Amino acid sequence: MNKISIFSAIATALIGYKIGDEIEWCAPAGMTKIKIEEILYQPEAAGDYNL
Repeated sequence: MNKISIFSAIATALIGYKIGDEIEWCAPAGMTKIKIEEILYQPEAAGDYNL
């Protein structure tokens, strides 16, 4: 399973996307396609607004 750190530049670019969305990203190795397959924890969706 591949994971993306919340501290990476791509994490900022992924804000607002949802499961099933696909984007293309220019990585150091070249253009890559990323598909969001799972979001482990989303505070707003869980009703946790005051963290």
